[in-house]
Amino acid sequence: MKKNLLYILIGTISIVVALLLFGIKQEKQIDKRVTLDKRYKIPYGTYVTFNLLPTLFPLTSEIATNKDAPTDWFDTDNTEKSGTLFFLITQHFDPSEEEILLLNRFVSQGNHVFICSPKFDQVALDFFGMDMSYGSFSGYSNFSDSPQVQLNKPWFENNSTYTYPGFSFSVDFLNFKRNKFHVIGTDKNGIANFMKADVGKGSFYLHSDPLLFSNYFILYKNNKDYFEKSMSLIPNSIKNIVWDEYFVYKQENNENGNSNGKNNSSKKVPSSLRLLLSVPGFQWAFWLAVLFLLLYLLLNMKRNQRIVPVISKPKNESLDFVKIIGRLYFEKKDHLNLAQKMVTYFLEHVRTRYFINTSALNDEFVRKLSGKSGYEELEVKKLLETIFTIQTSSQISQQQLINYYQQFQKFYKYIG
Repeated sequence: MKKNLLYILIGTISIVVALLLFGIKQEKQIDKRVTLDKRYKIPYGTYVTFNLLPTLFPLTSEIATNKDAPTDWFDTDNTEKSGTLFFLITQHFDPSEEEILLLNRFVSQGNHVFICSPKFDQVALDFFGMDMSYGSFSGYSNFSDSPQVQLNKPWFENNSTYTYPGFSFSVDFLNFKRNKFHVIGTDKNGIANFMKADVGKGSFYLHSDPLLFSNYFILYKNNKDYFEKSMSLIPNSIKNIVWDEYFVYKQENNENGNSNGKNNSSKKVPSSLRLLLSVPGFQWAFWLAVLFLLLYLLLNMKRNQRIVPVISKPKNESLDFVKIIGRLYFEKKDHLNLAQKMVTYFLEHVRTRYFINTSALNDEFVRKLSGKSGYEELEVKKLLETIFTIQTSSQISQQQLINYYQQFQKFYKYIG
C-alpha cells in the first residue's frame, strides 16, 4: 500500500490541477431561470419580496402561504374580517368564473388583492373589462433588455423612473375603462402596466410584470424604492398577508393534464441532488469530494490505533472571565468603574487567602498583610493610598488606571 501512495498522490494532484484549469475557462453566468418562487434567491426568484412584505405593514409580523382554491378557503377562513392583503404573483393568472367572483367578494369586504402576472386568461380579462398586449411574452424567449418603468403622479409626489439590466415581460394593459381603473405605473412608452380598481371597501391591484418584483430588480441600485412605493398604496391597517401559490400550481397541473386545478401529488419532481448537480460549480465540487472520499477510504483500510486523548490542564475560567469583563470596561473608557472593580477583587483576595478583615484599612491591616504575604509594609501602604484615591475620586484617566493595574499586578506576582 505504501508503495502505491506516491502514485495515488501524483494522480490526485493531476486531477485537481486539470479541474482547476478547466474551471478557470468557464465564465460565470447568471442563472436566468424565471421561477418567481419565494424560496429561491436566484435573480428571478421572489425571496426578497416575500421577506420584505411583512416589514412594510406595522400590524403584521409574518406571512402565510396559501395553496388552496378560493372555493376552499373563502368559507372556512373567516373572510368576513377585513384587513387582509392577498398577494398573488404568477406567470399565468387563470381563474374560473367562480374563483374570480369569490375574489371580488373578498375584496368588497375590505380586503386587498394584488395580482401580478403577464398573462390573464379570458375569464379574468372579461371580468376586469380590459385587454393585454403579449408582444414579448410568447415562449418566454423574446425578453427585452434594460426595461424602464415609471410610477406616476398624482399617486406619488413626482414621476419616478426605474431601470435595470435584466429581463422584462413588457406586457401592457389595454382598452380598459378609465373611470374604473386608476393608472399607477407605466412602461417606458407610457402605457399602463400597474393599475388599481376599488371594489366596495377594498381594492384590486393589477400588475403585468412580475419580474419587477424579482430579487434581481429589487436589489439593483435604488429599485427597492419601486417596491416600497407600490406597497405604500395599500393601507397600513393590513393585519394579515397571504402569499398565494394556488394559481402557480394550477398552471403547472393544467399543463400536465390535470384540469381540476388541484395539486397533483403524483407528479414527478426532480430530486434535490439532480437540481444541485445541474450547477456546474457544485457538480465539480461534488465529484471531487467523492474522489477524495474514495482515496481516504483506500488509504485508511488498514486498521489504525485509536489516538490517546490529551488531557489538558484545568483552566482557571473565573480568571478569564474577570479579564474579559475588565477588557469590556476598558474599551468603554469607564476607567473609574474598572478601578473600583480592581479594588473589590483585591480586598476579596485578601479576605479569602489571608483571612484578614478588610473593613478597616489601617496600620494594623498593613502589618497583618505584610506579615502573612511577605510583601513590604511600605508597598502595602502605597496600595492602601491607591485604594483610598480610587474610592474618593469622581473620575480617573486612562494612564492612572494603567498605573493602578500595574501596582496591583506587582502584588499578585510577588505572592505567586
